[in-house]
Amino acid sequence: MMRRQRRQCLTAVLMILLAVAGMPATAGEVKKYEWTYDYDDIVLWHLHLSFLHHAIPSVEWFLSATSHMKGNRHAFREFGRQFFSSTFASFQYTYTLNGMEHTRTYYARSGEDPPRLGVRGPTPPLYSNYLQVQPTEVHATLLSSDESAITWTALKDGRPADARRNDAELKAVRSIERDLINGRVPSGGEVTAFVSQPMCPSCEMAVRMFALQYDIDVNVNALSGDGGWASQRFMRKRVAFFTSALGSVTRSGSGFRPPTPPPSGDVAGYCTAPLSY
Repeated sequence: MMRRQRRQCLTAVLMILLAVAGMPATAGEVKKYEWTYDYDDIVLWHLHLSFLHHAIPSVEWFLSATSHMKGNRHAFREFGRQFFSSTFASFQYTYTLNGMEHTRTYYARSGEDPPRLGVRGPTPPLYSNYLQVQPTEVHATLLSSDESAITWTALKDGRPADARRNDAELKAVRSIERDLINGRVPSGGEVTAFVSQPMCPSCEMAVRMFALQYDIDVNVNALSGDGGWASQRFMRKRVAFFTSALGSVTRSGSGFRPPTPPPSGDVAGYCTAPLSY
């Protein structure tokens, strides 16, 4: 009970500090950059890596969990649609250790983790068994064991009060915070973030609370929104991936073959966009 009250008090104090003008010079600064076009794939490349980090193991997990079913084409289509409405993010925490610069990348997706399976049947295998990460990569998520003042904010946007509890940006900063607390990474670094759409007020509040509490500068590069050129291109790539996966898993005698992640700065030819999904 005391821990909960302490967390609530700290959250209130941080929100007050964020609301007042003239933050202390030592406070972490959050800068936002919006991208309508991204011809050189500066932002899109990072978003593709985050998308593939989530999509490939999710498809493999779905196929394993539904292996008892026949004709799971419709279920797979519904499963894939949640990845079209999700926000994807890649948060890079760069720090110096023993005179050398290091970067640790946190891949985040908004929504339930693991994703909604949408079918009934035997208990599915552990989703975490399908995740593949490198030593410098992290599957960003929220843990019930976390004790953090950085949390979501209820918005008056017609959605349920807790609709923002699984936002990608919140998962990313909470995962970085967890590594800072556990000593996995040292303090004193900075964050460069890539997000598939502009931050909502709840996400921006969480990022600013993180920056303020840990004195870390955060630079957020976000696609401009659903109508922007870069945003539409990213959506076409997502649809293309699941359309290709749908064809491979329903074709007789074939299985899912995950694509190779694109090399740095080269996503121009990655997946040909289909007409529909």
